[in-house]
Amino acid sequence: MSEKKPRKPRPVIREPQQSSPALPSALQQELQALRKLNASLKSLHYTTVNLNKMINSVVQNSNDLAGLNVGWKIFFTGRK
Repeated sequence: MSEKKPRKPRPVIREPQQSSPALPSALQQELQALRKLNASLKSLHYTTVNLNKMINSVVQNSNDLAGLNVGWKIFFTGRK
């Protein structure tokens, strides 16, 4: 199989510092919700890519098995 690509390091998400003006509570909650949504979307994308790879692998294995079955049929019967 193909080698896995090394993962990129995740960027550090820094919270607002105490000296800076604090965001209103509603904006902080919205920012946190968007971060969670972003993490969920990244996870969904990763899962979808892996599912696509598995499906392609199953299709390839199915094609290989079909060819192998034809080969054995020719071997045992002497004809296609």
